[in-house]
Amino acid sequence: PGGKTPLALAWREQRPFYSNPLFQNPSLQAWHRRLAAHGLRSTAVLPLTRRGRPWALLVLLQREEVDWPSDSQMLLESIARTLCGALDDWENETQQTLLGTGLMAAYESVVLTDAQRRVLYVNQSFQLMTGYGLEEVSRRGLRALQGPDTDVHELAIIDQALRDGHAYSGTILNYRRNGEPFWNHLSIVPVRDREGRIGHYVGIQRDISAEKDLMVQLEYESRHDRLTGLANRRALDDELEAVMARVDRYGTRLAACMIDLDHFKPINDLYGHDAGDHVLRVVARRLRDSLRRTDYVARLGGDEFVLLLEGFRTIDELEQLFLKLEATINETIALRNQQLVGVRLSMGVCIYPEHHARDAGELLRFADQALYQSKAHKQTRKRFWTYCDEIAATKTRSKPTPSGISQGLPS
Repeated sequence: PGGKTPLALAWREQRPFYSNPLFQNPSLQAWHRRLAAHGLRSTAVLPLTRRGRPWALLVLLQREEVDWPSDSQMLLESIARTLCGALDDWENETQQTLLGTGLMAAYESVVLTDAQRRVLYVNQSFQLMTGYGLEEVSRRGLRALQGPDTDVHELAIIDQALRDGHAYSGTILNYRRNGEPFWNHLSIVPVRDREGRIGHYVGIQRDISAEKDLMVQLEYESRHDRLTGLANRRALDDELEAVMARVDRYGTRLAACMIDLDHFKPINDLYGHDAGDHVLRVVARRLRDSLRRTDYVARLGGDEFVLLLEGFRTIDELEQLFLKLEATINETIALRNQQLVGVRLSMGVCIYPEHHARDAGELLRFADQALYQSKAHKQTRKRFWTYCDEIAATKTRSKPTPSGISQGLPS
């Protein structure tokens, strides 16, 4: 009782301990090594009381290093509570009754089936979650929870695990009796008799639709700009790697275009940030509408955008797209106070692979350098875009050069 192992801590503090958080404590490394020597990777320790005093410990050991999910913890602690209550009158209770009471007391949805997976028992939480009572689900089977978008691959994984005599834990899309879909975190445990034969299965289910929706929303927000809904820098980096790999594989071309809005700052200063945000949203929508479905647009922040254009055959074809883009963006924008304003584009373009960018970072850097030159010569330039291979020619001004990379691109 005076030691520092999980058993001693559970005994002294009278609360359960699960292995993974404990092994982060350096003082428990000796315990960890002893378990590992016996091929054991995970443990759960739950205190049991009798007549209100510490009486025993319920210890579970696993050979796999796995987390103890919350539904398993809740079930174990429910069983431990039920066991503690029954210990005061042990003669009147059997182990089967204890386990049954534990299942009935579980907060999560619980299903008990026989070895042929025929439903024998469902608790009230199951009925509240699914809308199915015991009689109907016994007649129809648990297939009643499946629907048009239930993952058949995941169903096959469940079936294989149970046929192999293993437990299963995972997430699957199920349907309530009224047809409403919900995400079900499902854990199924085979129950064996003294001879090791599987006699029953216990299923614990939890509706995690709210958590799933939150994760989807967080993932969306982590990859999209909140103001415009366009892809952000993180999503752009992933897309750029994929597009460059596709260009290498099929021998096509990619134009990385770095855009900055001219005359945007005066709008922001004169009419306020709300007006500036409105302009950015309008520009973002116009960029999306002007491009093809195969093109990609992202916002880096402020008034900077990036376009990824692929699938063009000639420079003329690419520049026709630029001109269409310019005409759309140059249209006036009505602010909420009906004041009309306008912005223009400056753009730097780097073509892959012709401009010899070695990776995604260099491709964007070359495009950004070309954008800088485009803005620097805004008063004298003949078009709003500059190719990155024009930068050296612009600096030396040794002689006129043809437009962009037209010499390097066959028409």
